[in-house]
Amino acid sequence: MERKGDWVVPPRLIVDAKASSVKLDCRHAVIRSGTVEIDLNLIASSLEVVLPEGAYATDDNTDVMASSLSNHASYKGGTGIRFAFSGKAKASSVTFRHERRFLWWRW
Repeated sequence: MERKGDWVVPPRLIVDAKASSVKLDCRHAVIRSGTVEIDLNLIASSLEVVLPEGAYATDDNTDVMASSLSNHASYKGGTGIRFAFSGKAKASSVTFRHERRFLWWRW
């Protein structure tokens, strides 16, 4: 499942995925609250979340078992939008990042 473009991000999301791939692209999304809570229940899945500029991700309450968790958008100060992740990931891959840029390409 992939969500990208102009879409409204609710204050709370639940990602329940089994043997699948999920990508949430929030670069151009409409975010009305200062904090977005995302509850995870992943089994043999991958989750990639692309955050808007200035936003950061916290993964303090995420339990991983035989999984990888990469947070490339950790808190570095400032007052950006906070994405709080919690839940479980078993045999899964979880990545939080900002937009990648090279010359005129964006992904």
